[in-house]
Amino acid sequence: METASEKKKLKRLKLMDAGYDLFITKGINNTVIDDIVKKAGVAKGTFYLYFKDKYDLVNQITLHKSLFVIREALEELEERRKQEAMDFEKEILFFIDYLVEFFQGHKDMLKLIRKNFSAKLLCGDSISDPDLQKAVDAFTQNFMNKGETLQQAQQTLYIIVAMVGSVCCDAILEEEPYSLSQIKPTLYFLIRKLLC
Repeated sequence: METASEKKKLKRLKLMDAGYDLFITKGINNTVIDDIVKKAGVAKGTFYLYFKDKYDLVNQITLHKSLFVIREALEELEERRKQEAMDFEKEILFFIDYLVEFFQGHKDMLKLIRKNFSAKLLCGDSISDPDLQKAVDAFTQNFMNKGETLQQAQQTLYIIVAMVGSVCCDAILEEEPYSLSQIKPTLYFLIRKLLC
């Protein structure tokens, strides 16, 4: 039997799933809260127990989806480490390549997230996922081993992930000012320079 806490979590997830489906099919501007609660099968008042408004829901979905993508990339990186020895540059490039390939295959998600891909999930005290914290700590420690302060290391990781999200948005969705195949070599070149 479900506890009250589990029921609340389930309702929130239903609202997020319904909102995500509607936002990617109808667009954010063409979706109203009535559409979301109807699709989720909950009362309209329930929506306001979890979200202030439609845009709060968009922000929560963006955070949720961003965490999902980052976590998946980290899991794939962990699997790759079991197969081969990787230096820090190779690990970062594998992680970034996973994000790029993921977004290329999930344009609907990228369309919703747009340039709001939550690189901020990787920053300081805002990390609530222990596995993500462990990975961020490992990445920042590698930057610190190269002489950066903790703050510089965190900022470097943030800049790399935010840059990848922004470039993917332009190159994959708009193909402007460059397509992904045109910009990818330069993106990776600049990431390598940041890693030096």
